[in-house]
Amino acid sequence: MIHGLQGLSMSEEDHPESVSIHDMLDAINRLSLEVGILRVAFEYLAFAIPEENLANTIAALKYEAENESREQRLREQFKRLADQLEIHVKSQPTMFSRRQNLEENK
Repeated sequence: MIHGLQGLSMSEEDHPESVSIHDMLDAINRLSLEVGILRVAFEYLAFAIPEENLANTIAALKYEAENESREQRLREQFKRLADQLEIHVKSQPTMFSRRQNLEENK
């Protein structure tokens, strides 16, 4: 069962039961929050993945952003994530790079 739809169940005939608008909006809000958290978490990959590996990840995301077998909305999200990762890479060194610099300065 989808995490955000816990508490919403199916009847014995596999037809949705009546769900109040409030319950549905509550489930949508929980899912939206979880998606937002996941987006931020993925954007922080730039701080945890070695730069060489991150470059491969960004390239793969850019490939998926151009993959015409994907829906347009999904391709836009792949592009957005790739762009966000590139911004983080360019603006701040990754944790891996910081560790290397600390070890080199000892």
